[in-house]
Amino acid sequence: MYQGGDVWFSFEVPASGSFRIEMSSASSNSQWALYSGTCGSFTQLACATSTNQLNANFIEPDWAGETLYLRSWRFNNATGIDFNLCIWEITPPVNNNCADAISLPVDSECNFQSFSSQFSSAEPASVAPNPSCGLFQGGDVWFSFEVPASGNFRIQMSSAGSNSQWALYSGTCGSFTQMYCATSANQMSANFSETSLAGETLFIRSWRFNSTQGIDFDLCVQEIVPPANDNCADAISIPVGASCNAQTYSSEFSTSEPTSVAANPSCGLYQGGDVWFTFEVPSSGNFRVEVTSALNNGSWALYSGVCGSLTQLNCAASTNDLIANFVEPDLAGETLYLRTWRFNNQSGVAINLCIWEFTPDPNDNCADALEIELSDECDAQQYSFQLSTAEDVAVAPNPSCGTYQGGDVWFKFTTPISGQFAVNWSNVTGFNYMALYSGTCGEFTEINCSGTSPITFNDELLGGQELYLRVWRLNNQQGGVIDLCILNTTVPVNDNCVDAIPLSVDGDCIAQTFDNFNATQEPGLAPSPSCGSLTGGDVWFTFTMPDDGLVRIQRENLSAGFAYLTVYEGSCGSFSEVGCLPNIPQLIIDDPTLAGETLYIRMYRLNSNAGMEFSLCVQAGDCNGDFDGNALPGEPCDDGDPNTGNDTWDNDCNCVGQIIDCEGLPGGSALPGTPCDDNDPTTGNDTYDNDCNCIGIPIDCNGDVGGTAFIDNCGECVGGTTGEEACTADCNGDFDGTAFIDNCDNCVGGNTGIEPCVADCNGDFGGTAFIDNCDNCVGGNTGDEPCVADCNGDFGGTAFLDNCGVCVGGTTGLQPCAQDCNGVFGGTAFIDNCGECVGGTTGEEACAADCNGDFGGTAFIDNCDNCVGGNTGIEPCVADCNGDFGGS
Repeated sequence: MYQGGDVWFSFEVPASGSFRIEMSSASSNSQWALYSGTCGSFTQLACATSTNQLNANFIEPDWAGETLYLRSWRFNNATGIDFNLCIWEITPPVNNNCADAISLPVDSECNFQSFSSQFSSAEPASVAPNPSCGLFQGGDVWFSFEVPASGNFRIQMSSAGSNSQWALYSGTCGSFTQMYCATSANQMSANFSETSLAGETLFIRSWRFNSTQGIDFDLCVQEIVPPANDNCADAISIPVGASCNAQTYSSEFSTSEPTSVAANPSCGLYQGGDVWFTFEVPSSGNFRVEVTSALNNGSWALYSGVCGSLTQLNCAASTNDLIANFVEPDLAGETLYLRTWRFNNQSGVAINLCIWEFTPDPNDNCADALEIELSDECDAQQYSFQLSTAEDVAVAPNPSCGTYQGGDVWFKFTTPISGQFAVNWSNVTGFNYMALYSGTCGEFTEINCSGTSPITFNDELLGGQELYLRVWRLNNQQGGVIDLCILNTTVPVNDNCVDAIPLSVDGDCIAQTFDNFNATQEPGLAPSPSCGSLTGGDVWFTFTMPDDGLVRIQRENLSAGFAYLTVYEGSCGSFSEVGCLPNIPQLIIDDPTLAGETLYIRMYRLNSNAGMEFSLCVQAGDCNGDFDGNALPGEPCDDGDPNTGNDTWDNDCNCVGQIIDCEGLPGGSALPGTPCDDNDPTTGNDTYDNDCNCIGIPIDCNGDVGGTAFIDNCGECVGGTTGEEACTADCNGDFDGTAFIDNCDNCVGGNTGIEPCVADCNGDFGGTAFIDNCDNCVGGNTGDEPCVADCNGDFGGTAFLDNCGVCVGGTTGLQPCAQDCNGVFGGTAFIDNCGECVGGTTGEEACAADCNGDFGGTAFIDNCDNCVGGNTGIEPCVADCNGDFGGS
């Protein structure tokens, strides 16, 4: 992803046309592109962006002597990068091209020769299409060989990390058909049996996986002799004996059967290289197939039918499947086919094989379940289920645990009325699991599934029922051997959460002994503990968290096993874990938020439900938070208060002292607020204050202790209980004075020497209103202005100056001047006989009358001296032909 920030190089292609570009940088982030042409006129020849492209070979004779350009930049970044670069002439492998393929001998055994595809280039698709595997990037070399007359041959290749890949072609350079492509380690060696190819020349192409860089490798082609039972049609017949009489066979040098004969097996990552066997199913329909090989790499599949029309019955690829039992009466007398190959590899493998008739275990099926009597003590009986088969899912669904592969046996028993019992078993061979069912064969409900013994039950609903027990080997159908018993039990009283035993929380650890023998587990009641694998068999306790939220829980193992415990808050069925105690002696919980809560302790044996004996106690810390300390209620302490003495811890772990009284005695009665004598005759009711001072209450002038009577400014005892009021001062500050506040809020009279204020004409004391020249009260608060004289000199008069500047109106007897028709006051303009304003300042003359007497008319005297036109109704006279006006 080019973002800019590039640098440029040029070089001349050597005469051979063969060269190599190598570039390296941190994280291979330096990229390059190769161009022919000149700056401004380039053709891109190659672009290298991934790690496996940064080193590239070119074999281009047509470019010899040409100057090429190399452009380098940082991947998806314009900031640039440091890198190393070289361009050098190479010598390509002699078999770089298909046309120069090295001819390989086909020997009777593998004689490896060493080759290399380093410095090779890619053959163009016109010569050979890119291989279908191995992420071909280029850099290939070519070989050819002649198929032997038998048509049987084997190609083997090896290299570091199996990174050398190869493809096989028929045809000729430029016209190829790919026959095979080998890319994984288990495909590097391949067998072929193709009689139709006898004498034909085939081509092998080799390259490095997902890289152009090439690689060193070893290669051989050999003629092989396939096993006699290489094909289904040539299957070896195996006798079915009464016991296993294993024979050794090999699928080495075998080939693949085409899918038209048999579809590829459904297991074992089939890559080819198989051999075939047949056998006749005995009349009982019971037979056992046993296949063993080095590393158990020999996979197998079982078929019914005939070659070309086969139905797979079973496919075995894992160690646990390679030995299998079959009980198939419907197949009695039928010929079955067994196909075997190497797991995920066509190179073949040597196997040991036997097929034999067996007698199934008597309780192989649910319908034949063995009945077991319950006992008070375990008198274990030994049972084998090595020759058992799988129960049909229509009879019982596969168990929910133990990776069931088949090979089970069945037992049944009747539970005690109490519903309390235990299933106890020990493994003699194999790791064996059990499932417990209620119901009947074909109508089962799974109650429990486990690989840990014993399993204890405490369920009244199961009391008196007939239950079925199914036993099988973990992830294996080959069965095992167990010792088994089923016991009557009595569960602990605190088996269930609701029956938890309450524990006291003491200052000392007072350990009590308990056990969880025969305990059960209530599923889903509480989250799984965060420590110590819980497989069942728990018992329950409760305690109340002290007010400080601090306890120490101590536990000791008293029998075989490791007792673990988990502490929960909440209630049965709704728990949150508070803490978990693994195999260490104590668990300390310090959480004040839990103060006063009822917490639950769940005890169980590590990774076992067999139960054990243990001791348990819950201990509170002392008042200092120390376990086994002596800071206990009633014991001395120091509250850090110098005003107290005889300090001790109370029941709430508070360090509480007795107050030292005012006479210095702890717990004494001379306390603040109690009576004393201050030896002052002017006080009474003396008591100690908060600073232990003896303070009395003053006696007033009326003799009352704490009274409020006093001597006023007039020398009299007043107030309090006297019933007398204190004398007061006048507005001038004189007690018993006569000064007063007048209507103007001024202190006057008495000793002030000031007279009181008077009202103005508006009735306002201290106001400024007055009588004006018109005898009106104006000013002050009246809101009225005093009257003034008019233009005629009359106060309150109405005379005024008109628009002509003349004082008129009022008492003048004059009228104001008027406007003429031109809007001029006192002007002389007027309306003439034509209705126009003329004269005065208009500059216009009055209109005149025409000869008909019409003002503004258009009548006129014509050439005959007659008044014509206008309103006369007379036309003017005209000249006759002689030019005479009015002439005839």
